[in-house]
Amino acid sequence: MMPVGPNGAMVSPDRALAAYAGYAVERSGGGVVVTHVGASMSVDDMVEAAGGRVVRTPVGDAFVTEAMMEHGAVFGGEPVGAWVIPEVHMCPDGVLSALKLLEALGETETTLEEFVGRAPTYPLGRAKLECPNALKGKAMAAISKRYADSVKGVREVSTVDGVRLELESGWALIRPSGTEPLIRVTVEGRSREDMEALMERAKGLVKKVLGGLK
Repeated sequence: MMPVGPNGAMVSPDRALAAYAGYAVERSGGGVVVTHVGASMSVDDMVEAAGGRVVRTPVGDAFVTEAMMEHGAVFGGEPVGAWVIPEVHMCPDGVLSALKLLEALGETETTLEEFVGRAPTYPLGRAKLECPNALKGKAMAAISKRYADSVKGVREVSTVDGVRLELESGWALIRPSGTEPLIRVTVEGRSREDMEALMERAKGLVKKVLGGLK
């Protein structure tokens, strides 16, 4: 499901996911929301403000659904539009998600833009660096051990899918491509300056590791 406003423009899928996640937690009086490691930190902002918590999984709706069942989640989904509404069934369902979003608009008496506008938006950057497939495993193992050499102030690290580094200023996800000889870097910052600075540090980390393997 990809929400589209009355002007025909698609609204941000990350903000739509975050806004509905916060709504689902508010409606349930708390609870867990599941999304993957590459989803915006606006999901965390909305869920935590509503009194819930976020669990992150590898990319893929099967992982999201499995974690939802494990944690008894009130909602889960991916920014691509694969939302899971557990009160109905445990499968990503675009039609159902669209109907539930319309229901939320009715209950909150808001337009789509107003509803989605509740969720913050942050600058996002992406980069890719060449890495032979044979070196991906060694590269990611080294990155998980040496990230502190290049990226300071890391508060939390996740290795469920690549290496996700969380900082006060944002987060960086370093993840090997599953289809190309590349390592992909995704960075989100609380400001553009934060995003650009973190991107340079994350890319520097990958380059340093790859240089040592060649």
